[in-house]
Amino acid sequence: MPIYFFELFFKKVFLFALIFCDRIVFILLNIGIIMNNLTTLEKLSEKVSNILQQYRLLKTENETLRIQVVTLKAEKEVKEQEIEKLTEQNVLKDIEIEEIVSKIESILG
Repeated sequence: MPIYFFELFFKKVFLFALIFCDRIVFILLNIGIIMNNLTTLEKLSEKVSNILQQYRLLKTENETLRIQVVTLKAEKEVKEQEIEKLTEQNVLKDIEIEEIVSKIESILG
């Protein structure tokens, strides 16, 4: 219904424009330019809104990934300390085993 109304309106305006040619045509052209600029502005506004939404999503994802990296680095540090502790314990056990073997060899002869 609104499209039909605009079509009917513009047909009447164009008939009127034929009567008062120069000034009316100029006005209608300016109205068309303004309407085109509004639709362009609306499209641009929508694109900017989409970009801002993507930016916010990426910012949130980036923060989540940053927290994961910090957490993983902390876990890595704990694991490295555990590995170092177990390695030291292995060395001590090896030394203990060597001492026991040495005592057994000295007893046996």
